[in-house]
Amino acid sequence: MIASTCKKSLPMLLILAVAVALSLCSFTAPAAHADTPALAAASAKTLAAAPAKGQVKAAKSTASKTITVTAAKDATASHYQFALSTSKSTKGIVKKAVSTKPSCKFTSLAEGKTFYAFVRTIATVDGKKVYGSWSQPKAVKVKTHPFVGKWTLCKMDQNGEVTGASGLERLKKIGLTVKLNMEKNRKATLNVFGDVMKGTWSAKTETKGTAIMEGEKIKVTYNAKTKRLSLSQPGAALIFKK
Repeated sequence: MIASTCKKSLPMLLILAVAVALSLCSFTAPAAHADTPALAAASAKTLAAAPAKGQVKAAKSTASKTITVTAAKDATASHYQFALSTSKSTKGIVKKAVSTKPSCKFTSLAEGKTFYAFVRTIATVDGKKVYGSWSQPKAVKVKTHPFVGKWTLCKMDQNGEVTGASGLERLKKIGLTVKLNMEKNRKATLNVFGDVMKGTWSAKTETKGTAIMEGEKIKVTYNAKTKRLSLSQPGAALIFKK
């Protein structure tokens, strides 16, 4: 009975096997997506237009609290992205800026602090931005304002009566000196023969500013050529050197 059942089942199994084989042979792979060539072309176009690795041409601090970064020009770039990092790695980036020009100026930076400048170029392909690789870092130290430092009186002018080095040297021998301390935090201390006056200072430019000492407004001037700092009021001027 069992054998009989098996014999009757064999033709059906063969029919099923043939049907499956025929279906496999007649299977036609789906046509490639119509957009595949276009996508491949777009991808190739994007790769071809990708800008080269960025290059920092120069990074300088010519004025206090500022850094100017200049990038090497890239003909494929539509924009340049600049960055300042606190380390030699882009992971330490704290400031970024984008410009159509190959240069950028960062302001309001901590005086005396060292930053690492980076740049990368940006190309625009079919309205989309394509970024190049970040450049190698370039270290630059932020310039400290020329007013900052510890100064010693080297000349005094009161209503045209000038006291120079020899006169001040005689005062120094008897313990009378005039010292000025201008700090980065814009605080100032003036010590005149042991009498200490405290105040603050501010700068309009790298050479001109104002100090407020004990409530009095004093003009501050720095001579970049002689490297002398002067505090002056009508009829009187104190000139210092570092």
